[in-house]
Amino acid sequence: MRHPIKPEQNPVKRALIRPTRKNAIDAMCAQCLGCTKDHIESGFRESIRDCTAPHCSLFPFRPYQVKKQGASILKTDLDPQPSQGIGAPAKPSEKILAVGKRGAQI
Repeated sequence: MRHPIKPEQNPVKRALIRPTRKNAIDAMCAQCLGCTKDHIESGFRESIRDCTAPHCSLFPFRPYQVKKQGASILKTDLDPQPSQGIGAPAKPSEKILAVGKRGAQI
């Protein structure tokens, strides 16, 4: 016999009860892995965390990710320029794209 699922534990049901942007993203990820408003797939949180669909537009915003300390550097583009004279060091220009904890550029 199935036990009733509490709405706060089911992301699909939570999004129907309180339609917010975060709840909608959580629900979409859960539905992608087979959850419905009446059924939760076993281990769906871990499956969302380990999602292998980086082409999905919600991938950077998926729930249940491990929190990282500080911002992470995604790209460093070093573009060395010619030196100004003999013995003068080259001046690299760096372009660094940092992403905050919710995927927004900072």
